[in-house]
Amino acid sequence: MRRWLAFVLIAVLLVGVPATARPMAVATCSVKNARTGAITHTLQAAVNATLDRDTLLIKGTCIGKTAIRSKSDYQVLRLKGVPTTEQPTPTLDGGGIGRVLAVYATTVLRDLTITNGFTTGRGGGIRFTGEGAKLSLKGDTSVTGNTAGYGGGISAEFSAGFTPVIVMHDSSSVSGNTAGYGGGIYNGWHTGLDIYDSSSVTGNTAVRGGGIYAFYSFLSLYDSSSVSGNTAGEVGGGIVNDTGVLYVCSDLVAISPNDPDDPPETLPCP
Repeated sequence: MRRWLAFVLIAVLLVGVPATARPMAVATCSVKNARTGAITHTLQAAVNATLDRDTLLIKGTCIGKTAIRSKSDYQVLRLKGVPTTEQPTPTLDGGGIGRVLAVYATTVLRDLTITNGFTTGRGGGIRFTGEGAKLSLKGDTSVTGNTAGYGGGISAEFSAGFTPVIVMHDSSSVSGNTAGYGGGIYNGWHTGLDIYDSSSVTGNTAVRGGGIYAFYSFLSLYDSSSVSGNTAGEVGGGIVNDTGVLYVCSDLVAISPNDPDDPPETLPCP
């Protein structure tokens, strides 16, 4: 059964079915720079006009690919979803034809849904890398319904010695994503992943590492965070810890059940 699932997953990635299976959402994107008051109707245009520590207020559904690059040594950009009566779920949508976000600078995502991203490479929802950068998911941020070769929801890895960090806070979630390695998150090459509060990685599917595939990296779970309800075709229903370190820092942390339910060895918090 698992080998059959692995074959199906690989076939889906190669033929690119997810890129055409989901209809594109209706574009109703409004992005306001909280500092300047300027409003644009594409996220990339708004990002291009930001300065350090700006906050972008996002309403509706913004479709397309967006790159966030550092403009200074201490670049911080905040993207915050603003619900409306007409569109209560502010959304960044990849349109099924590319990853949603490519992040190269410290970025905070709050109360946003990142969805419908597709790539045969890394990071269907978000690909994150950058020198000394940090990616924070806060509030009700959800990375869901994305597909990639590595890291269906999020892929993070260093570049030329960089050490980026991903932090999940509050009730943020990575769910319902698909990949070859790391259905929810691929965490590789000196990247740190810290999961706090009631944040969760759940309902993701991969050949290896249904929830998380950690390669030569650091993973720490705190509070009542969870990695559960994920599925792998071969190994690591919840987490594959490949030459990395996994810390469990609370008795309330859940890394089971998953399918297969084969949690890796863990260490107590240092």
